Amino acid sequence: MGYTIGVSSGMWSIAKSQPNQSEQYLTWLRKVFWGAQRGVNFTQFDLETITEFDEPYIKESIQKIKQLGLRFGIHSETAATGAHTMILESALGDEYSRSHERFIAHLKGAGRVGSEYVLTHASEAMPLRLIGTQALQSTKIVDIWGRDIRDFLEDFPEILEWATDQEFIQGIAFGPYNLYDEQFYFDSLVRDFRKTSGGKDPSEEDKGRLKIQAKEEFKNARRQNIRDSSKRPSLSYGTERLAYALTAKRMEMNNDPLWNALVGKGKKFDEKMYLGWKWVPAVTAKYIWGHFHPLKKMRGKFSKNVPKFDDPKPILEEHDLVWLFEPEMGKPGWEKYMRLVSIPHIYQMVKAIGHTHVKVAIDFEH
Repeated sequence: MGYTIGVSSGMWSIAKSQPNQSEQYLTWLRKVFWGAQRGVNFTQFDLETITEFDEPYIKESIQKIKQLGLRFGIHSETAATGAHTMILESALGDEYSRSHERFIAHLKGAGRVGSEYVLTHASEAMPLRLIGTQALQSTKIVDIWGRDIRDFLEDFPEILEWATDQEFIQGIAFGPYNLYDEQFYFDSLVRDFRKTSGGKDPSEEDKGRLKIQAKEEFKNARRQNIRDSSKRPSLSYGTERLAYALTAKRMEMNNDPLWNALVGKGKKFDEKMYLGWKWVPAVTAKYIWGHFHPLKKMRGKFSKNVPKFDDPKPILEEHDLVWLFEPEMGKPGWEKYMRLVSIPHIYQMVKAIGHTHVKVAIDFEH
């Protein structure tokens, strides 16, 4: 089996400033046929917007393309040309659901026009290391299946208990409780004691009891700060960090194959690892994995509020369509920080997704 040589069609949004060249990018027929003018019969159709799937007379255009013996694949919408639409690695609630809808729209559109594949960048979101100071984000965060993080913690209470005792987790959570300490609750309890005892100070025995109570109230407040972080609709810097950290611990404790492959079997997620950032690709890959394996409610396993997202796998199979992941383009200032850009990491993600219609593409320019 030899190679298929093809060309990339290019985009009108890029070529519009070049005289006498922009017209070739208008309509499917012109974009795909442009490749034939370059001596090949395979063109990668660079999709500028999913509305191109609804182009007038598109059925007639596709029939003509097939009659000419031309073949094509599709490059999805991309941030490189201004359309940042499929942030499958996002842990923000609204972005997660919107990105999944756009993902399914790409699949159905590509299947409808008879494309051989859809190629997309594995990750285009702002690096996790940078969002803490550069990105205001919604506090509504979700797990890898798009569930509110409270439901995730209800199903995995061991993660909540772990997080409650971690200072660095409290530091990246948002809400009023991380401003308090045990002394705050102890002083409050002493004031309440004086009110109910006619102004008397607590005895040493009472103080011992109040200290134990203050410690428990402090821990409960920290627990509530983590559990209800997504309940308070507001904006904060880098809120995805909390969702990613909780997911990382779950992956470590669950002996997740992606954790073992990208981070290392037996590697513990703690503050030192968190600040090292080398764990981020594993969690990024897991969020993307979640879009390929929508959660199904199973009795006794998951609590409630299982979101309904279309499963992409049957669509891929129905149209014999291949979904390809490639590394994104490196952006100035993002080098070494991108969430998922290493080919071996992308390969491990595709291996974990585990479907013959999901593969890896290598873009040497990227």
